[in-house]
Amino acid sequence: MMLCFPGVSSAVQALKFEEEYLKALESFSRAQSLDPTWPPPRQKQAELLKYLDNVQDLVRNKGRLKVKKLQQMIQSLDVKQLGPYQGGRYTSAGSSVALTLVPIAGLQPGTNGEKVVLGKVVCSVQNEDSVPL
Repeated sequence: MMLCFPGVSSAVQALKFEEEYLKALESFSRAQSLDPTWPPPRQKQAELLKYLDNVQDLVRNKGRLKVKKLQQMIQSLDVKQLGPYQGGRYTSAGSSVALTLVPIAGLQPGTNGEKVVLGKVVCSVQNEDSVPL
């Protein structure tokens, strides 16, 4: 961790948690420019770049699943797996919401109100700095 400037460390951790990776990388670069002899910013920046490369590789290669396994997963998708979100409506505490089943490609950045997606996790990415849920 960046112990010399805990504010930098906390700010970068928050940026990473918010998935603001470009801003986190810029913060590491700024910390390096302020003290080029201080190793943690350079190390943490390299770790973040490695993590992002790993994520990009797994997305590009569909989690490195074999084609047959991926096809089995896709074919096993069933709207019944949506549970209470199937059927186009969800009701909770007397309030009802109309839902539209959309593919992941049908989502927009930001809030996607009244939309539901169905999918399966094909891989997970290990991150040493992850925030416990």
